[in-house]
Amino acid sequence: MRTITYILILLATASICHAAIDWDIYSDETINGGDYGIVNVYSSAKVDIFGSSTYISWLETHNSNTIDLFDGEIATFLLNDFSTFNMTEGIVGGLELSDSSIAHISGGTINSFIYIHDSGSLVHFYGYDFNYIPSGSSGWLSGFWADDSSFTINLRNISFPGNQIELHEIPEPATFFLIGLGFLLFTNKC
Repeated sequence: MRTITYILILLATASICHAAIDWDIYSDETINGGDYGIVNVYSSAKVDIFGSSTYISWLETHNSNTIDLFDGEIATFLLNDFSTFNMTEGIVGGLELSDSSIAHISGGTINSFIYIHDSGSLVHFYGYDFNYIPSGSSGWLSGFWADDSSFTINLRNISFPGNQIELHEIPEPATFFLIGLGFLLFTNKC
């Protein structure tokens, strides 16, 4: 009987150790690895998210926060209260913006959708060869990031073109090469 009790205690402890962590953040933090359940960010905190082993099930901002995603995955992300999101890599399942929040997306993957709840929120996309296919108040935006990787994102509750989406066309890498080559040829002739 004692052996069974010890085994049950060990199993319970092991399951607790592997459970996702819920976290309320009130000051600047760096998240680098780990499995998180619900993460709430308050008090104008800045949070940097790194590490391919980082997984956040639910992330919600309050009070003018800044979230930088360099790698990792956020399953559901609610960007509220004048907050800013900068995404260069990583994965976001669904991104919802409200209360005049701003997102800057220059890489990574949006698996499901971007939904904008109010006319004051804005999403900036940085890439090239953009193509938008409307479908009612939604549509599909596709194109390429600066690293030549392609993307397709479902945009919901968005008037496009309009004041909720801004596309920033960056030159393709081949264009940079041609500009550099032209500059070298020009300086050699002078």
